[in-house]
Amino acid sequence: MLIAENSAGKKVTAFEVLNSDNHQFSCPICHGMVVLKRGRLRMPHFAHYHQCPAHEEGETVEHLTGKIKLLANFSQAGYYCKLEVYLPKIKQRPDLLVDLGDKLLAVEFQCAPLKLTTFKRRTLGYVKQELRYWWILGKRHFPRKKLTQQIAQFMKWHPNLGFYLIYYFSDQGIFILVYQIKQPDFLNLQYRCFKTTDLIKLQKFMRTISKPLKLSLQARQRQQKNFLKACSYCQGNLFQEQMAWYQQRVVFRNLGVKLLPFSLNYPLFISKQLIWQSQLLRSNYQGLRQSEALNLVTWQTYQLPLLNTQLFLKQSQNYFFIKAQQLRVTEYTI
Repeated sequence: MLIAENSAGKKVTAFEVLNSDNHQFSCPICHGMVVLKRGRLRMPHFAHYHQCPAHEEGETVEHLTGKIKLLANFSQAGYYCKLEVYLPKIKQRPDLLVDLGDKLLAVEFQCAPLKLTTFKRRTLGYVKQELRYWWILGKRHFPRKKLTQQIAQFMKWHPNLGFYLIYYFSDQGIFILVYQIKQPDFLNLQYRCFKTTDLIKLQKFMRTISKPLKLSLQARQRQQKNFLKACSYCQGNLFQEQMAWYQQRVVFRNLGVKLLPFSLNYPLFISKQLIWQSQLLRSNYQGLRQSEALNLVTWQTYQLPLLNTQLFLKQSQNYFFIKAQQLRVTEYTI
């Protein structure tokens, strides 16, 4: 942490007492003794001798540096903000507390892995305090080829941006907005990026309507190719769907190619969207009503505390049923 109390009970930053002869500092929260660390390779900071209830994670250089730079960014943008303000009612201490005028904003700069239960508890704490909150992520949470639960839990949605995540790379001093996030089946994660060193430009961009991300013809062709290749492996739930359709004398390879575009590609699903689409279509093909078909499908989605998952799930279902009316399954029978 960057703030402690000196022997007189005054709050000081690690930078202020860097050359001080006073070696008695305590935590403003638990009042336990802390030590000032001021080596050549690490940023000056205070560390507990014992675990503090308000500090659940160790702080990396990225996190310490990022907090200082984020403070500078918000200050330069004209906001009054403080580092590491303890909120006794919820027993939490956000990295920054920013005065927005009408409300306060709690800023969490999350660089380390975070348990879903801890993430939910902290977010709910800010909601109870009627605080706005931003989860800004560090480098280790940047998305790669596939979405994971550890990254997905931080996702938010806005009509201007679609599904989005906010990052800050403290070593480069840049904000990265990852937006219009999509997860098409049999393709890598799709998204757009906006990069800036200016917080005001980031806020301005987030208020601007962006165009939805659509797959190119080349991407669609690659998706079909990857699907057909996956069908040849004869394993997992994809193979189970092939066998189930085969019993109905339907060639799933040909049917699946037609189903692939019938998806909004929301980044909600742990397993392939094609699987639940196939299950719904098969149930309907067997004569079940839409409501009955929906009850037979298992929806495997990420746990996303910041999103109304049911709303987006319903949109995906409705979109699929509308598109599926174009299909004539009998065209793919043996």
